[in-house]
Amino acid sequence: MPFYRFHLKPDQKLPHCMDEEVLLPNTEAALKEATRTCGEMIRDIDGLPLGCEWRMEVADEEGPIFAITVGAKQMRWASR
Repeated sequence: MPFYRFHLKPDQKLPHCMDEEVLLPNTEAALKEATRTCGEMIRDIDGLPLGCEWRMEVADEEGPIFAITVGAKQMRWASR
């Protein structure tokens, strides 16, 4: 089984860091683990500040495979 490296590139507004290697059977399992981890991180925060963006990058021995990007971007103010 190959090792997959999970690296979280944090935003200044969300300074959570992560850099670890995990032994997984394949890239599909790595994507599932990255998605689950990002989902847990989103669930555990108390709101995502506007303008915040962070990215989890996943690589194998040969280099980067994919990234999951999470952010909150203001498009316009909603009127009520």
